[in-house]
Amino acid sequence: MSKKNSTIVKLPEGVGNFDDPKDTTITKDNKDLLAFIKKGGRSARPKQKVEKIPEKSICLRVPIDIAERVNKAVKGREVKTSANTWLVEAVISQLKREKF
Repeated sequence: MSKKNSTIVKLPEGVGNFDDPKDTTITKDNKDLLAFIKKGGRSARPKQKVEKIPEKSICLRVPIDIAERVNKAVKGREVKTSANTWLVEAVISQLKREKF
């Protein structure tokens, strides 16, 4: 089994608890290191361009029993899906059936 390079940074040995202001083992250098780590950042991978599709918000009134059926269908999916996504998929399916 080959060893993979890790991007996880290990804190130096003997570094105390950064969340405890009374911990005297924490030096200024350690505080700077933690501040740098907590700052976070991005990987060196190039940004992928994602095409944004324009959207339109629609307020939709639905009878309670239909909304409950939609919620059951959403919860019944193996892959987590929002009700909004489920409804858009249902609209697309209907549009295809009616050849639009």
